[in-house]
Amino acid sequence: MAVMKIKTIKSNLQAVINYGKNGDKTDNGILVSSINCSVQTAYKEMFLTKKFFHKENKTLGYHIIQSFKGNEVTPEKANQIGKELAEELWGDKYQVIICTHINKENVHNHLILNSVSFMDGKKYHNSNEEIALMKDTSDRLCLKYGLSIVETEKARQEKVFRDKRIDNFNRSNEKMQKINDIDEAIKSVKKYSDFKFVLNAKGYEIYDKGKYFCLC
Repeated sequence: MAVMKIKTIKSNLQAVINYGKNGDKTDNGILVSSINCSVQTAYKEMFLTKKFFHKENKTLGYHIIQSFKGNEVTPEKANQIGKELAEELWGDKYQVIICTHINKENVHNHLILNSVSFMDGKKYHNSNEEIALMKDTSDRLCLKYGLSIVETEKARQEKVFRDKRIDNFNRSNEKMQKINDIDEAIKSVKKYSDFKFVLNAKGYEIYDKGKYFCLC
């Protein structure tokens, strides 16, 4: 079972990273991993990403805490789960450092996420949809490794709302993908017949309706 919390980092990103990497809490740094940056130079690389895209202020990052139930999971497996979570959610665009702490009764991960994408400079926003996706992914990974998940009535109700948010998130992404594909097709052709051909090649079916068309 893993309980997820997320905090916005408004100042001193380096201090949060240093706290996460603390050797007394991470078995002398053995339980620290990262994606899209080096463990040793994580803060410097995140800062350079911000500087390159001129986004060095306001929200600097996000501090995600993933707490497991008692000793249900080994520290090494917890770090692996945290890394898989980061790779699945942010591996294509963001820098993340994953620090597993063993100084308390329950093993827990501290994931520090750079707010600025190294790919396109876009800022990550922890919307309700993103948080729902994060929690759902964490639950799925826990089940994958034979761990329990929260089964209370409150948790079940939250799961219903979470699924709705994820569904809305997926529909929104699908809509944006269609818009992008249409824009690309318009820029690449001059005739309507070629426009339809390009979209057909992308896997869409087009139904003409007079002045309008339907894309499926």
